[in-house]
Amino acid sequence: MEITHQKVLRNNIVYDMYLDTADQNYVVARWCFQRNLALDFLWNATHCLEKMMKTVLLLNGRSGIRAAGEGQSYGHDLKRLLPEVSALAGDLLPELLIKPTEIDMHWRVETVEQFVGRISANGDAHNRYQVYGYTLNREDLYKFDRVVYAIRRLCCPLDSYLFGNIRHGQPTVTFREQLERQTDYMPHLIGSRFAKLTDAKASEELRHAALNHNLIFAPDYDHGELRCGSSALNPVLGRRILVADEQGATGERAAETVKLADWVIENIALPPSVRSQLREARNRLATRI
Repeated sequence: MEITHQKVLRNNIVYDMYLDTADQNYVVARWCFQRNLALDFLWNATHCLEKMMKTVLLLNGRSGIRAAGEGQSYGHDLKRLLPEVSALAGDLLPELLIKPTEIDMHWRVETVEQFVGRISANGDAHNRYQVYGYTLNREDLYKFDRVVYAIRRLCCPLDSYLFGNIRHGQPTVTFREQLERQTDYMPHLIGSRFAKLTDAKASEELRHAALNHNLIFAPDYDHGELRCGSSALNPVLGRRILVADEQGATGERAAETVKLADWVIENIALPPSVRSQLREARNRLATRI
């Protein structure tokens, strides 16, 4: 398939709006992980993957708003985006995230779908306020790199000719065919935001954040120590309110917690499921005052 001038114009908009900003989110996410800023890693990782997957869809004739025939939009839900991207990718998207041979650490084998689902849940907008809590494992940075690498490779018009059109005897190789032939081929890397954040002119701190222990994007980089480890945090409202119900609180403690739950329900924006859970706990506590 040839790339028309109109497609070039559209693709350039997609690269500027989606892929360049995704590249930036990627570097910020890696910086946050290496500084043990778990929530900010999850937030930026979610944005990075969302934008890259929407890039894949838009460059391949799909909508970045909703799937064909669907009324509900993708929004920021990675679990709704991934099946559409997988359908386009075919065998170009790996199924399992396998431990790299270069590292020695405990590794929980996950499918790409499981990992993306976990990042999507932990990077949910409500979790900016620690509504759900999170669990982050040390190997998640390496898994994130592998998923980003695999999806970023798809950020091209897969079934269009690599050289745009057929002329002067140019080979009729499509992007998809090139990706299948060359596993380290990365489209739209030269001149990209990622390239600018990692070249010799870039800030050394940003460059290090992007490339340190990035075994798939930068295997030859002089990797230093990775000082971050696993981390987890229980939901704030679970620790402050729900635990009182779970422990069977009575009397003064139950009354105090009911007042606290009433205030939270009235004044803090919460997902419907969390609000319902709080109400149920509050009502049970009220019977034990």
